[in-house]
Order: sequence, then C-alpha cells, then structure tokens
Amino acid sequence: MNTHDNTNPAADDAGRPRYAIDAQNVQLTYSDGTRAVNGVDIQIPEGEFFGFLGPNGAG
Repeated sequence: MNTHDNTNPAADDAGRPRYAIDAQNVQLTYSDGTRAVNGVDIQIPEGEFFGFLGPNGAG
C-alpha cells in the first residue's frame, strides 16, 4: 500500500494555499429540527480527497 502526505498544497501567486473546498460555519438542520451539522469549518486543498461520514457510515 502506498500513502501520500501532501504537506505542501498547491499555492497561488501570493503563496497562499489553493483549496478545492473552503467553507466556514457550515450548518444543516432537518425540517424536524434535528441538527446534523453545526458550525463546521473545513479547507480541503486541491488534489486531496475527503469523506464526511454520518452515523450510518454513508457520506
């Protein structure tokens, strides 16, 4: 098995990392009032993979 640690994500011309996803304060509340996600901040660099799993393992 090969692994890869990308500790230096791609950067823009100013040297700031480029993100495929950059989201702050993500929230999700279902119509019955159930809060599924509350205040999540996430930055995923270009070329990286990410999975967001719920209690049933789907995601």
